[in-house]
Amino acid sequence: MRGLLNKIVGALNCWEHIQPLSKYAMFAQDEQIHIGAWPSFSVYKGYVHSLSGEMNTAVSSVYALEGQCFFIGACALVSQEMIDMMCQTEKHKSLLEMGGGYACIYGPDGKQLAKPLSPDEEGLLYADIDLSAITLAKAVANPAGHYSRPDVNLLS
Repeated sequence: MRGLLNKIVGALNCWEHIQPLSKYAMFAQDEQIHIGAWPSFSVYKGYVHSLSGEMNTAVSSVYALEGQCFFIGACALVSQEMIDMMCQTEKHKSLLEMGGGYACIYGPDGKQLAKPLSPDEEGLLYADIDLSAITLAKAVANPAGHYSRPDVNLLS
């Protein structure tokens, strides 16, 4: 991506994406491209919905919308070799599945920009990014700008 060094790129890891003050701090720095690092979403499947791929993609999309930034989400995969190494009992094996990858790319309006891979497929996602889309998104509702509430904001 030509000119990437002139852009504001930020990153958070895992559940840092649901910490409101961490997110607001990133938004207030006018982050344009956000890199989200996620673990595999293959643990406790069917037991803990917050650890599902569905919730990962929802959080990623909402981050892009709230921050009016492009969100590039990388996600780890679990292999059979990893399951064999980490799981000592059948009960352990029942709590961890292969796959769990939910890589994603979202635009500053929360729209999905790349077709997702299968949760068990390793690969790369590609999308064209037009930074001018950020301007329109911020004009609609910028929670760290014109749509902020400094009277209730602890960081101001």
